[in-house]
Amino acid sequence: MQPGTMQAGDTGPLGGRRAGFRYHSFESKQQVSTGVGFPTLPAVIISGCAPAPNNDALANATRALLPKPTQPFLCPALPPRHRHHPIEIIVTIITTMASASAPGKWARVFKVSIYLKKKDDISDQQFSDYYAQTHAALAGPVLLRHNCISYTQFHHMTEKARDSITSIFGPDALSPQNPMQPIAYDGCSSFVFASIDDARGFFHDPETAQILGPDSVNFTNTATLQVAIGDEFVAIQDGKPAA
Repeated sequence: MQPGTMQAGDTGPLGGRRAGFRYHSFESKQQVSTGVGFPTLPAVIISGCAPAPNNDALANATRALLPKPTQPFLCPALPPRHRHHPIEIIVTIITTMASASAPGKWARVFKVSIYLKKKDDISDQQFSDYYAQTHAALAGPVLLRHNCISYTQFHHMTEKARDSITSIFGPDALSPQNPMQPIAYDGCSSFVFASIDDARGFFHDPETAQILGPDSVNFTNTATLQVAIGDEFVAIQDGKPAA
């Protein structure tokens, strides 16, 4: 019998008959780079459970997580009909370790995003110009007074976005039958503060209520405002995995 194969009725490595089960033999033979920013580690060569091209692909994606066993690998802890296929075990291990070593960090900040719709009687361009030039200039000094780390505007100009959407997602992207549709908002203001106290200070500042609020009426439909508040996870920063 060749390593990594088992036919119905064959005797398994731990004794007894394992009808219909397949198992792996492992050999640590080569060095494989696991990706940008991660160490190069020995690969675990997996044979016998899939056609050769699949084995090679798995070998090139697998880190040396297991010692070289003295016998083929089975999962004896479970009753035969409930045993995991060995390939499932390897995939689970790879996935777990990849998650553990994945880049990223939780930013120690408090983020508020407010979604806006433009007034019905102005164009996309008029909305964008007023939002960026007039409203941002009014908001800046008040935000800085409350330790704002960043203030960004996202301009989603629906008509201009159509060509980009179909270019990225395909010609049917704007079909009503497509479950993914363009967001029904024209802009989003995102504020990042060091703490919730700073955010509260900004939104309760008299200037926010007396100047920024009334100015919003000039370019937005204030009855449609939506807000999202939460934490920010950073996976890539400045073109590199965030550490």
